[in-house]
Amino acid sequence: MHQKLFSQMEIAGRVLKNHVVAAVPFSFLAGREGEVTDRLALYYERLATTDVAMVITEPARVNQARYFNNQLGGNENESVHGLSRITERIRAYQALPVLQLTHPGINACPEGPHLQVKGPSSLDLPRIAGKVQELGYEEIRLISNNFLEASISAWNAGFSGIEISGAEGNLIQQFLSPLTNKRNDDYGYRQNRGIKFALDIVKAIRKAIPDFLLIFKVAVRDLVPGGKTIEDSLFLAQALENAGLDLLHITSGMFLGRKDCEFSGGKTSPDGLYTQDSQILKLHLNIPVMLSGKISTPELAENILVRKSSDLISLGRTLNRDLDWLNIGKSSSELIKPRACLRCLNCSAAFSGCPDMNETTLWDLNLNKYLKGK
Repeated sequence: MHQKLFSQMEIAGRVLKNHVVAAVPFSFLAGREGEVTDRLALYYERLATTDVAMVITEPARVNQARYFNNQLGGNENESVHGLSRITERIRAYQALPVLQLTHPGINACPEGPHLQVKGPSSLDLPRIAGKVQELGYEEIRLISNNFLEASISAWNAGFSGIEISGAEGNLIQQFLSPLTNKRNDDYGYRQNRGIKFALDIVKAIRKAIPDFLLIFKVAVRDLVPGGKTIEDSLFLAQALENAGLDLLHITSGMFLGRKDCEFSGGKTSPDGLYTQDSQILKLHLNIPVMLSGKISTPELAENILVRKSSDLISLGRTLNRDLDWLNIGKSSSELIKPRACLRCLNCSAAFSGCPDMNETTLWDLNLNKYLKGK
């Protein structure tokens, strides 16, 4: 059952034991300054015990700009030691550890006496907490270098690769979107669809660490009127492939602020809602693609792979909700299904447990006990 899902595959010279990847949202388990805590290290160990082929961490910041105080840090002096605790736990279960890197841009916590945030352009956005200021040319180059430095830290900490995030409304996505990039220089959307910032980062990392597994997470569509389209994303993806990208991770949606924002993978959304976009991009690329977005059951994942709509399946909230997801997929029973995710906007499963499952915050991975409880 589910032969494709649980078969091996090779990517960039590395053999993956199956086609399932844990790519989780914020756990809220890092320390006040973003340090790796015992609870955070245990969380990633528990994810690895599910038998996924790869674990991509929650978004780690590349400098002091952050979504919230406890966001995981990826580029401080002490980062290598702390992050190595995560890689050791993941590798112990024959899974590849990958560090996701991000910068919040205009979605950052406002700083300074004037509560400023910085992004591609100066904008008047009532949903943004701070006053938006345009990044200067040298500031952009400095942030690009922050991504490179964080990637080197990840390499030294024992990660197999990094994922550069251009999704969830972060700075890279802001450069890629006509909604937030009004610049007139070579970083502008009008000049080259805003890809220079992302492309410079990927090229620098590939040059500095040639054998690092390099993944880019792209929000294929902003899903906001006047936003980025799939044609824009295909243009970006082909440029990234030419720059040496190994894997494209597909999602969609644009977050601008946190008030009343629409969660594209919410309760009313269909399962596998980005499958068609993944299939379109896959037809035009030579590198493999990985699909995320409400892939609730092993049956759906198998169908996506068999139809060649994607090469890998990414699980975030779905796996947080039920860490027995892969075990259930391997079972011979067609009656047992994973627990359906509640699709909360901010997943609290790692920090305090799902709202209706507080007694199982630490998760029970004993499949037999789980089946008896059905």
